[in-house]
Amino acid sequence: MVELPSGTVTFLFSDIEGSTQLSRSHGPAYGELRAEHRRLLREVFDAHRGREIDAEGDAFFIAFARATDAVAAAVAAQRALAAASPVRVRMGLHTTEPHVYAEGYVGVGVSRAARICGAAHGGQIVLSHATAGVIEDNAPAEVALRDLGEHYLKDIPRPQRLFQIDADGLSSEFPPLGTRLAAGTIATLLFIDVYDWQRVMQELGDDDAAAANAAYHRIISQTANAHGGNQVERAGDPVHVLSNHSNVRLELPRA
Repeated sequence: MVELPSGTVTFLFSDIEGSTQLSRSHGPAYGELRAEHRRLLREVFDAHRGREIDAEGDAFFIAFARATDAVAAAVAAQRALAAASPVRVRMGLHTTEPHVYAEGYVGVGVSRAARICGAAHGGQIVLSHATAGVIEDNAPAEVALRDLGEHYLKDIPRPQRLFQIDADGLSSEFPPLGTRLAAGTIATLLFIDVYDWQRVMQELGDDDAAAANAAYHRIISQTANAHGGNQVERAGDPVHVLSNHSNVRLELPRA
């Protein structure tokens, strides 16, 4: 086996967002999409001195000796996919000092990188605080770091500060990460309430009012998700929407 990077290493995990739905919608042609995605990513990772540790299904696990190479590879890979492939790939990076053994790496750092990837969205590159700290003074001019705040990752007890890579040619606006925000994180909480709901119920009657309420909540949820927010609580007609974007604007379609 080729010698793996050791000491301080940056891990990159990636996978295709919505792979099950893509497989259903494309049928046998999904195999070709996945193969092309693999070819594109392998070319980019190899060009940036990445070492492929594992590739299973639509996922990659890559190790880099330098964090700057890992970030450059992630940006180049997303640009290549945006130009040539319909699949959307999420990527998570973390810099750590793992244990190396005969068949690869072990340590919490591996799980942390995988969890960061799992919290991201297709087209998004998310970094741990450790990786962001390494690259912030050495990032290319067209690459910027966006602080996403502190988040709880699955099976990791302490909150993790996460960052998004913004770069020319890549999407920059995404829904909130698939995590639980840590206490103290700045977020926007939006309260929504139907004016004079009691009168609406009296005029529509129980059945029609229940149907209208269900449609109202569906519209709120869909619109919130499309504008980077999450519906976190509802009780009757009041709804609470949470977003970690300070410029959230919810425009509800008129019936």
